Formats: sequence, structure tokens, C-alpha cells
Amino acid sequence: MRTFDHEGGDAITIPPLARSSRPSHTPPGAMSEYALYGMQWADEEFPLLGLVEPAMIGHFGSTGRRSPALVEQAVEPTNRKQILGARLMKTYCEFTFDAAHSVAPYSGLHGHTFIVKLTFGGAVDEVYGWPVNLYDVENYIKEIKGEHGSGLDHGNLDLNPAIGVASLENVTKYVWKLVKERFPGLEEVELKRGMAGSQEGCIYRGEEAARAGSLAA
Repeated sequence: MRTFDHEGGDAITIPPLARSSRPSHTPPGAMSEYALYGMQWADEEFPLLGLVEPAMIGHFGSTGRRSPALVEQAVEPTNRKQILGARLMKTYCEFTFDAAHSVAPYSGLHGHTFIVKLTFGGAVDEVYGWPVNLYDVENYIKEIKGEHGSGLDHGNLDLNPAIGVASLENVTKYVWKLVKERFPGLEEVELKRGMAGSQEGCIYRGEEAARAGSLAA
């Protein structure tokens, strides 16, 4: 029996399989990792970030083993429901803030209404079916927006040393860092500005997603 903590929600416990169900190509002692590895490769649209140990590539090869049946046997029913729910359900919210910034030497100081979209995933709540409680997220958004220029809202982003040059991309990564520290299930931040039909923006999914993409390649 092994328990894995992952950034998408609660810990997931994977029991070892019965000896009779172990495939001949599976090395002894690797049943828990194999189940998780199989889950990753059974559905490439939903890599279980943080669950597959890099060392397991040596056990199963760089292409992985596609084994949804093995996962079905290995994962306890309650956790299986949470894992599959995470694959099916993403929760998001949007908020706006007004701020000034400049991107020297390309633009002087000017202002925008910025629109932020936060998308969350991970193991879902058994009762509510959500991967994150948006009531908690909304309260935190009020904190990071601040009042009278103390946060993102109605301030000058150029004056925040944690952002650096206040380009859209750097502001997006700054928002990611703030929210990810409080809500580990954050999967994506989208930031945009401008009128409909002429908007500019960017999307950031974090370094974990980039590593998972390279593992799946």
C-alpha cells in the first residue's frame, strides 16, 4: 500500500495488486507505480501531474504501458471516482482588475482593465463534485486585488519588483505564483486585455505541465 500526494488535491492511496493479476512484464514491487503510470498513458489528455515517478520510466520504457484495465483493478473505488472526476471536471472563475503599466521601450505608462481566468483541476469533492471551492477562491481574489493600490487593482504594476517588467506574460506568471501557493489545484492562468475582437493575452500552465508534456513525448 502506497500513498501519493499530488498537487491537484487530496492524497490518492493505491493498494498493491494480487499476485495472480501481475502481468509478466511488470517487475516485482512496482505494482503501485505501474498502476499510476498506466493511468497516465491510458488517457493522454489527462496526465496525472506529480503522480508518476520519473524513475518508473526505467521500469516500463520511455513509451509507457497503456493499461486502463490494470488501473481499474488497482485503484480503490472511492479514489477511482475522484481520479476520473478530475479528468472530467475543470472549474474556473474570472475576475478583472484595473492597473497601469509600461513595457519599455515599446510603450509608456498607460492603463488597462485586465481580465484573468483561473482554471482548476484535480481530485473532485465527493459531495459537490468540484476540484476547488470557488467561494474560497473568490475571497482570495479580493486579497490579491487589494484596495487603493495595495494589490493588483488600481495600482502601477511597474512598481512591483516581484513582477519585473510588467509585460502580459510576467504579470500572468505573477498571478500564477500567488494563486498556486494557496490553491495547488490551479492548472492554468489566462490574462487578456482590450476590447472584444481586438484582445491580446497569454496563457500560462506552469512548469509542472511543461515537464509532464516532455515526459509524455
